[in-house]
Amino acid sequence: MGKEHKIGLMIDQNVPITEEQMRNTAATLRNVCQPKSKLSNDVIDKMKDKVFPTDKPAKCFVQCVLENMGIICDPVAIACLWITELMRKSKINYDAAMKQFDLLLPDSMKDDYKAALTRCKDSTGGEKNACEAAYKMVVCFSTDNPTFTFV
Repeated sequence: MGKEHKIGLMIDQNVPITEEQMRNTAATLRNVCQPKSKLSNDVIDKMKDKVFPTDKPAKCFVQCVLENMGIICDPVAIACLWITELMRKSKINYDAAMKQFDLLLPDSMKDDYKAALTRCKDSTGGEKNACEAAYKMVVCFSTDNPTFTFV
């Protein structure tokens, strides 16, 4: 059995992450999840433009990204679990995610992300399959969200 990895970003809990830190973390996540999914660079690059293929490898790539993203908030390793807490057992954890958006997102992204979260909190529709649930959430989250970014 393979070893599980969570991607972390060391930040000050009281200071939002920068867009550059988000891009660097996204690149790391892509490098972790792309080999598992065997998706081409072209397919993943299109996800940045909100084009999400509907095949299983693409859906499981999205799930891998969400599952592996976490943010460690301080040197004492108090976990914020930003995206990890966003979804639990294929359901969106609305309150935890909203709190993390307030604490961690750059001001330029907060309103768009909070509005998308409110709009998408029931988007998984009780889906039990983790890849399907993650895919449904990200597709909803990217819709009408001008500051949405993905790997």
